[in-house]
Amino acid sequence: MNCMKMTSYRAVLVFCRGIKMKLIDLLKEECIAPQMQLKDKSEALLKIAEIAQKSPILKDISKEEILAGSKKREVHGSTGFGHGTAVHHWPLAGAPAFGVVLIC
Repeated sequence: MNCMKMTSYRAVLVFCRGIKMKLIDLLKEECIAPQMQLKDKSEALLKIAEIAQKSPILKDISKEEILAGSKKREVHGSTGFGHGTAVHHWPLAGAPAFGVVLIC
């Protein structure tokens, strides 16, 4: 998996409760999507929601709720910082723990 190659829209989603943790400890296989080609932010936010919903800690939260929270976060300002890369983050009501989705 080469996540440094900047040829498609990619994002890292973080949903948290103010807890500091090492990213490597948070990555779970079901929440990593390597070599994904996404055409725009809307498609990326939808894919983030789909992947995040696979996480055991979000099993009781619908893809629609995750997507709504994600879109609400973007209203306050973009989490992107260029070349199709973003660290997309927001508090997610009902999430019992901190989690990460990596799309690269």
